[in-house]
Amino acid sequence: MKLYDLHTHSNISDGTLSPAELVQKAHSEGLTAIALTDHDAAIGYTEAAVKGEYLGIHVISGVEISAAEYNELHILGLGIDINSSGLKAEIDKCAESRRSHIYTICNSLKEKGVVLDADAIIASAEYSVGKPHVANAMIQKGYVQTKQEAFDKYFETPEMKKLKKYKIGYKKAAELIHEAGGLVILAHPHKIELTDMTLEEFVSGFTELDGIEAFYSEHSPQQTEYILELAQKYDLLISCGSDFHGANKPNIELGTGISGSLVKLREQFNVDEKRLVINALI
Repeated sequence: MKLYDLHTHSNISDGTLSPAELVQKAHSEGLTAIALTDHDAAIGYTEAAVKGEYLGIHVISGVEISAAEYNELHILGLGIDINSSGLKAEIDKCAESRRSHIYTICNSLKEKGVVLDADAIIASAEYSVGKPHVANAMIQKGYVQTKQEAFDKYFETPEMKKLKKYKIGYKKAAELIHEAGGLVILAHPHKIELTDMTLEEFVSGFTELDGIEAFYSEHSPQQTEYILELAQKYDLLISCGSDFHGANKPNIELGTGISGSLVKLREQFNVDEKRLVINALI
């Protein structure tokens, strides 16, 4: 079985490895291809591609966009032209909003006695800044012991969830990805917090969708089977991604997921090669 990973993050967003280090790790782990899908950023691709060419690994350009409509509704754009003007303008706008949002988060935390330097947090990020960077600052200041504690105790509260930053609507995101020559992939479908419809209703109405992430680190066999059924019914390509973040998600391994979960799922559900996203990209 060839190992590959179409959902990964570098330190351009909230991963801990540089784009080049990520590709080096992929090579060391025996992967044949990798897609770099940083949050609201595609600027790490050039560095990753240079390293991939040197090591003989296919590096696929990508981005992960957090859509406006539902929590955890994330759209992957794979095989994109990173210089496409429309997509670049929108994800740059999202990245700028992320930076502004850090001030909003820090002001909210200050009301709870957690005093942080927003400018220093923004400066600590390579480009796309987010809550993991805030969590790092909280650990350094001794307010929490782990990132998970920061999320559980502070970031997942109702008042914090009300704080919004600029996001692209999922239909617009799909349009921009297609304009950039990429494939539109629904990331981790079982994590999406749909409030007014079922997952199938959402998928059936998302006619711009090219594929769906059926093989995902945190999916159970039952969840995977359901996603594969939806993909068959709505003629969608099948994607496989770990959501690797390095030390920020230490239980997820590049290419194999959690305790080999991706490999086990791919072995359990043998998908026709023609239906795999990877074969549409390389």
